[in-house]
Amino acid sequence: MNLLKRVRRELIQALYRAYKNKVPEFACIESALNQRGHHEVILDHFAVIQLPSNHSGISNLCQIFSALGYIVQGLDYLAEKQNDFLWLTEIDAIHQSVRETLPQVVVADFRLHELPREIKAIVEKYSCEISSSPLQQIQRLSGQAYLGDEEAAEQLLALLIRYFSERQWPLPTIANFQAVNRVNELLAWVLALGCIPNHFGILANMIDGFDNLETFMAFIAEDLRLPLNRHGGLIKGSVAMGIEQGATLGMPVEVKLADGNLQIPAPFIEFVWRYPRISTSKPVAWKEYYTGFMAQNANKVIESLTDR
Repeated sequence: MNLLKRVRRELIQALYRAYKNKVPEFACIESALNQRGHHEVILDHFAVIQLPSNHSGISNLCQIFSALGYIVQGLDYLAEKQNDFLWLTEIDAIHQSVRETLPQVVVADFRLHELPREIKAIVEKYSCEISSSPLQQIQRLSGQAYLGDEEAAEQLLALLIRYFSERQWPLPTIANFQAVNRVNELLAWVLALGCIPNHFGILANMIDGFDNLETFMAFIAEDLRLPLNRHGGLIKGSVAMGIEQGATLGMPVEVKLADGNLQIPAPFIEFVWRYPRISTSKPVAWKEYYTGFMAQNANKVIESLTDR
């Protein structure tokens, strides 16, 4: 394994561990699957969102993951949430099996010019505090790691873990959070919690014993009794689309803001069922499955971060 691939793998492992500490429901699912003889959960993707600014946002995130050896696979837009997103996969995924491939990365930000003037002003009050991006340092260290520099690889990993564990802007006030939340709940969530992964997706079609996403979701709802996202139906997508998705609801947790605490949804868990591109029982190669995303599905899945 080359150093840059090792950095990718260890970064995702670190983000995944931190995410699971915030989402105890994940341990319930893993334990239940272990009891059924499934000892490995295949991750499909994870998502990070930033506020847009000169030093942050979708372009910044895309360039960071590109420096690590990811390539863009597609992009789309959630009009209801003024949210642009794109997804990337590691460059060698096309030559790998599903089980070997690291989860795709979904990165996103917001079109502030489409929001009311007062909301745009609130967001920019915080985003203007982002004075720099580590992008150039990440690109330099990535180049050195690619050439086999162990020390650079360690520095790169530490920098990335720190960057995706911290908020790049100050904590909002309760009043500012609530004002943004009334207009765009997803934007308010990002304003409060930063660009930590807001969800990881489990690749449910790689878990034996389930015939389809409906039976898997029944297992989550009936056996584990976890609250599920029912916006747009329990299952979003279709066989014809090549992808079906479901999700838990983000459970309310107390979050510290600048002048007090509020209950805000924690990250959630997504369940993804990807269908083969050609008629076959269960392909092995990553490229043999539908690998994209659909905005109409994503728009409903991300409702897991709302508090309604």
